[in-house]
Amino acid sequence: MSCTSGRSYIIQTGDTLYLVAERLLGHGERWREIMHTDGRPFTDDEASRLEVGQEVCLPGSDTAVPGAEYFPSGTLNQLMALTGLDAQQITNILGMINGPEQAKSAWWLTAEDEIIYSYAENIDDGRGVTIGIYGATTGKDFRDADVIWKNYGHEEYGQLPEPDIINKVHAIAHDPQWWKAQWDAYLSTYWEPTLALLQPHGYRSALTIGALMDTAMNAGLDDDDAHHWGVKHLVQQAITTNPTERDFLGKFMQLRLKYPTQNSGDMKRRVGAWQKLWRDRQWAMRVDLSQYCYIP
Repeated sequence: MSCTSGRSYIIQTGDTLYLVAERLLGHGERWREIMHTDGRPFTDDEASRLEVGQEVCLPGSDTAVPGAEYFPSGTLNQLMALTGLDAQQITNILGMINGPEQAKSAWWLTAEDEIIYSYAENIDDGRGVTIGIYGATTGKDFRDADVIWKNYGHEEYGQLPEPDIINKVHAIAHDPQWWKAQWDAYLSTYWEPTLALLQPHGYRSALTIGALMDTAMNAGLDDDDAHHWGVKHLVQQAITTNPTERDFLGKFMQLRLKYPTQNSGDMKRRVGAWQKLWRDRQWAMRVDLSQYCYIP
């Protein structure tokens, strides 16, 4: 590799500088930061005539977004538009969520260091096989994975026996369309409804969005019962006095501990990780995750 500065990348079939920047730098508009190996910027004409196998140079690791290459094309930009956050903030939120789920702050990895899109196992919670980036399930009365199979264009896969579902997920784990099917379902099932709860109140910090997304993914939108609340009920009760964003989030997390998710590990430590960020006033979520993420 011959880059005079930054990181080397080899152009693949279908690549444009815009798509490379979107995947690896967090936003397509950063494509002009990608250089020739001698440090020269690309002209528009050169950018339109890339060759497969061509080496280009990305900015140094201080500006790169860890795991950006594991987003399907367009998804990271979609998340940024939806939340108003940047790529670093979004990936830090995802890392905080993945920590207690997969014992990794690298959001794109499972506990076994496999790509997250390959995750599929029966965790003996009565909900069938749990799969993918947000733990969608396939059990008879818990079929929230059906939307993923539909997005993927193979609803019939959801009817397979459990061992075959697991094998199928492993087989398609590196298919970009499978990644997109999961993310489209994740956005519509959790991200969009949760952000809609915050929108009327103007609470848009990365920390608030992250803490509520962790709750939505872990506890769900609706209550399990009177003692185990979902994110909708928690927001409703935390917002009653029209508090400041800091007071709202503080109360929200207190209520999350009082009405915790069922059968979900050490909730004190999981919620406590977000409370530490809150105490430290890390509203932008530009942090070293090793100092905050709860890893069981």
